[in-house]
Amino acid sequence: MKLLDRNQYCIWFSDRCNYRCSYCTNHASPEAPKSPVEANTRALIDLFGRVRPGVIMVSGGEPFMWKDFPTILEALPQHAWVLLTNLSSIPRWVDHPNIKLLIPAYHEEFANHARFTAHLEELKGRGKRLHVKLIVKPGREYDQIPLWEQWNGMGVLTSLVPLEFTAQFDRGFLQDVVTRFRTCSAYNARFFRADSPPNVLCVAGTDEAFQVNADGRVVRCSAVFDATGDDGSGSIWNPAFDSQPRRCPAQGSCFCEWHHWGQMTPANDNATWSRFIETGEWQKPTVEELFHFILDMGWDATGRTAGESRHSVFEGLGFSAPTRHLRVLPAVRG
Repeated sequence: MKLLDRNQYCIWFSDRCNYRCSYCTNHASPEAPKSPVEANTRALIDLFGRVRPGVIMVSGGEPFMWKDFPTILEALPQHAWVLLTNLSSIPRWVDHPNIKLLIPAYHEEFANHARFTAHLEELKGRGKRLHVKLIVKPGREYDQIPLWEQWNGMGVLTSLVPLEFTAQFDRGFLQDVVTRFRTCSAYNARFFRADSPPNVLCVAGTDEAFQVNADGRVVRCSAVFDATGDDGSGSIWNPAFDSQPRRCPAQGSCFCEWHHWGQMTPANDNATWSRFIETGEWQKPTVEELFHFILDMGWDATGRTAGESRHSVFEGLGFSAPTRHLRVLPAVRG
């Protein structure tokens, strides 16, 4: 996990957001009280002042609503920042040179297409690196393709992203994902993502990789909310970290979103992401690279295919997946 040769951290600053998407797990009003993280800027600065330089991803909630964030940026010049945003607005501080990557997510329920596109054009013109998450819903697989074509045509890296990790999609669409729409492995591969086995040795929770929750606790990652430290006391007020990597107890996937680039080899590896952040040059993976990436991660080459097909999406493309990789995910019941 060494994007830009730095450690990987995450701050979940608050649940507050100006959108109320039906599929979101966070529904805090923009007028909700500040989270403990927002209300304790000094403690947060002290925490990140004692760890080694890292890439810090800020999520929420909508991080562009974080009023004290410019103070944190200036106080921690040793760190680089990645922000996951709905891009409904552009704060003045977004031009800060330590903000290395913006990940705008397009939420069609609330987003204004014209405004979103105008914001992409403005940020691109200002030299900011962008990677758009274009959310795709089952049964409407091709609805967002015109936007994918438009934004990639503008020179803004845009990837199709499944609405959730349990949804199932048309097999023909998944074949198009790996041939026509494979913008990057980091997001396109989520259509093939399967839960990682538990008990994997993981550095999350050490001072090399951790998450700060909105309540001020320092936790291992998005899958394991146990506080860090050998006595489980880690927080922004009491920095404590696991003394060594631990076995991951998560029954779900422990492939953490905010340092997904840590395992992007050989497709879109750390060098590829670093080159993009530093120069804007992007190397799209080949079908073969994406295929081997999915197998190397232990994921499912059938994809999350509607109808529980046992046939690899890569069949007919010149690649044959070993039987041991073909796993059928349970159907979604609503």
